[in-house]
Amino acid sequence: MKSFVAVFDNAPLGVVPWMQEAAKAGGLTLVNQDDVGRWLGEEPGFGKALMDPKIKNFSNPDPSLSPYYRKVLETKVPDAKVALHGWGWLVYSERVDVVILDSDGLQQAREAGADRVGKKRIDDEFIKVKTYLLNEAKKRTSPDRILQLQALSEKEKVEQSVRFIQRWAR
Repeated sequence: MKSFVAVFDNAPLGVVPWMQEAAKAGGLTLVNQDDVGRWLGEEPGFGKALMDPKIKNFSNPDPSLSPYYRKVLETKVPDAKVALHGWGWLVYSERVDVVILDSDGLQQAREAGADRVGKKRIDDEFIKVKTYLLNEAKKRTSPDRILQLQALSEKEKVEQSVRFIQRWAR
């Protein structure tokens, strides 16, 4: 079991440079979801479990897959202190010590979709997703262990994230 787990999320974006820098400066190994996907593909039984009819929505993490995610994390990432990218780890991880949510990815999607979908509809969706992610984080850790980032420079995100990680990763 890991001694410290941070979950980083910036939906719908993947790992970005500030996350890599913050994880490294905070003494954490950043686990990229692309690597996890590749490792899961090599895991016996995962494909069959994924095709189980009980799993109806591939865009939401299903708790029944948690043992597979936990196993690849333990076997492929020997480091005790990790940063896991993606909110799905709020379901899959055995423990979550802190959560760092960056809303800039959602904001970019919001701005890009406003003309196509309509400002009111996209604003409603933005609020819905942001609230959902925050609520999921609160299910796994206390509110004081959740850092919300928005409209900050990359440098500010790194600085705030590192201070936050160091506060809790003693």
